[in-house]
Amino acid sequence: MTTSMTFDPVTSASLPTLAPDGKRQIAIVGCGATFSRRLRGSVSAEFPERDVIFFDRIDAYVDGHRAEPSGFEMVMFDAGSFCAFAAKLAGGEVTLPSGRVAVALEDTSACDTVFDAHSSLIFSEGISLLPMNSGINAWLCLLSLVHTGSQYLPASIALRLLSLGGAALATCDPDALARIERLTPREREILAAIGGGMSNRLIATEFGISEHTVKIHIHRVISKLEVPNRTSAAVFFLGHRALFD
Repeated sequence: MTTSMTFDPVTSASLPTLAPDGKRQIAIVGCGATFSRRLRGSVSAEFPERDVIFFDRIDAYVDGHRAEPSGFEMVMFDAGSFCAFAAKLAGGEVTLPSGRVAVALEDTSACDTVFDAHSSLIFSEGISLLPMNSGINAWLCLLSLVHTGSQYLPASIALRLLSLGGAALATCDPDALARIERLTPREREILAAIGGGMSNRLIATEFGISEHTVKIHIHRVISKLEVPNRTSAAVFFLGHRALFD
């Protein structure tokens, strides 16, 4: 069974302060072919308490980012603008947004292509890849998930982590079973949920506990597995799934 992956961002950043008009701001960066007027209107309707600002060129976004000292609460790029932004970031021409970052892509194949080119940046900064071929309502749900603070990666990338990350873990982590045995039954359930791509909110609903309790469980799982973050815990689970059966 294939599954998408949802992670808390690897790095956390405080949310931007309020804009002068009292609203936080969301930036959409890309061409009109990707972000049509109708889609931009749907995003505005999804986030009525936010100012949604559209930039049709990466340079316009960079100028807008510099002019807005409070930063943007969330920035959504299309494929071309994200690649251009990543190049400018590598060259020291821009800085990372202080809020959440997502890339809107045509389909999962496009997600794979962007992931191949920028996997290190995507993992280190908790950048989400959102395929747009599943319908506008599903896509807006993913965008809302990102807005709450989660990172979303599609199923094709989850499977790649299983095949590549799992093989690496099996080679370099001979005491995996001992680490797993440290976990309580509930912590194993939480870890499996993380590996299955569930957000904290969904995990809380699934097990009838609060999101705060979920965060406590995740913190303990990370500590007992001796991994640096939630993403690594999910990869650990995918790479050692057989040990949980």
